[in-house]
Parts: sequence; C-alpha cells; structure tokens
Amino acid sequence: MIARVRLATYAVPFPWHGPDGPIDTREGAILVLEEDRERGGHVGYGESAPFPGFGLETFASSLAALRLAAKYLVGLPRERYATAISDLHRLAPVAACPCARHAIDLALHELIARGAGRTLAESLGGPGTLREVPVNLALPRSSVALTVRMARSAVDLGYGTIKIKVGGVAPAEDVARKAAIASTSDQD
Repeated sequence: MIARVRLATYAVPFPWHGPDGPIDTREGAILVLEEDRERGGHVGYGESAPFPGFGLETFASSLAALRLAAKYLVGLPRERYATAISDLHRLAPVAACPCARHAIDLALHELIARGAGRTLAESLGGPGTLREVPVNLALPRSSVALTVRMARSAVDLGYGTIKIKVGGVAPAEDVARKAAIASTSDQD
C-alpha cells in the first residue's frame, strides 16, 4: 500500500530557444511514492517536466495535478497499482496533464517492478533488457548554419544520436536543417 507521496521540485539552467522564445530554466518535479514498511517499503519514482511551448501543460498545472492525484494515491493497495495505471485518465485534472500522468505511471510501474524483485527495465523489457541506454543530444530550432555547427560539436563530443526539434516553422526550414546536417555527415 502507498503510505506516502512526496514531490521534490527542481529548476536547472537550460539554455534553449523554444517556439515562444528563449528558455533559460527547466522546471520539473520528482514524484516519490513510498509503500508502507509491512509491504516491503519499496519506493517508486516518476518525473514531470513540461516543456514550455510544447503542449498546454505548464509546470504549475502539472504540480497541481500531482498534488490532487496524491490524495487518491495514498492508501492505494499494491494489487490495484496496475488498475490505477490503466485508469490514470480518471484522476482529473491529470487527464489534461500528460507529464503529470507520466510521472504517476512511471512511479507505479516502478513499485510493481520492485514488488516483484526486478528493476523497472527488467519488468518492462524482460530478460534481454539493455543495461545501458546511450543518450542523445537535442538541438533547438535555429538557423541552418547554427544547427550544422551544433550538430558537428555534438558529434565531436561523442554523441551518436542527435535529435532535431522540428515544427513551429515552415516545413521547408525543418527539411533544410535536416538536409544540411545529413550532407555534412556524408562528407565524413
């Protein structure tokens, strides 16, 4: 049974140029679901970090949704975790907050895994689960020349995967940025 729900907020420097202009700080919340000691005292973690300009959810609305959902999560027995995951849309206003819903989903899945004596990755992926996942580097929307320079720097730093943010501009601009990066990598 979930005995306690905690939220830990954070704000980290995050220089980014979003669709609505520059973003200098990324805000988020870590959701911590703690079981009672009699049930093993397992802990499940989830994160909600809405990104400004990408959807309607804000940091404030996400926190409000998590605080409201916490009232329903305290006292939830372990045998109802999976049902709660499938009914997340019923935890209004969480339905309007996909990042908050994600945090709850992730924390409950982790509690299910821990209760079964497995890691979250093993629980979701089975015996062939990766032990390590390479990270990518996301490039913000910017000019073709700047995008190519940032992509080159990322490769020089050892990133094997680059994620290019698209949308919010004419599709031809996104295509031009992607083509410029691809042609630069073809020259190597």
